[in-house]
Amino acid sequence: MKKVLVIYLIIFITGCSYENPVEPDSNINYSGEYQTNLEETNTVILYMYHDGKISISGSGNWNGLTFIFTGTVMNKHAVLNFSLKKTNIGDLEGSIDGFFDVHGKFLAGGYTLRNEYNILQNSISFKLVSKVVSLNK
Repeated sequence: MKKVLVIYLIIFITGCSYENPVEPDSNINYSGEYQTNLEETNTVILYMYHDGKISISGSGNWNGLTFIFTGTVMNKHAVLNFSLKKTNIGDLEGSIDGFFDVHGKFLAGGYTLRNEYNILQNSISFKLVSKVVSLNK
């Protein structure tokens, strides 16, 4: 009986000393200008505004085409949705599904472009080239 009591006491003590893992601060403001590799001929530029919660929006430029996007960010996972009009293969609906790094300086993932005839998918990565500075402190 004493052995069982000692075992329960050891389990209780080790259970009480267990520390919860520290969650990283996820309140990063992702607002700014992001660009794909500057050496690419078809550089994609995103101007993002993040509300500090889950909404992200902005405009982008690809191959001379300007588009508007909306999206969400949860735990550094970002999903951006947009439309490209009058491309060389017609109008396309698109999305970028990616992850921000710990500091919000890089966004990497994949994109999908689709219309009734085509589905184009590939990986894509962006780097922060200009941060939006908020004057409200």
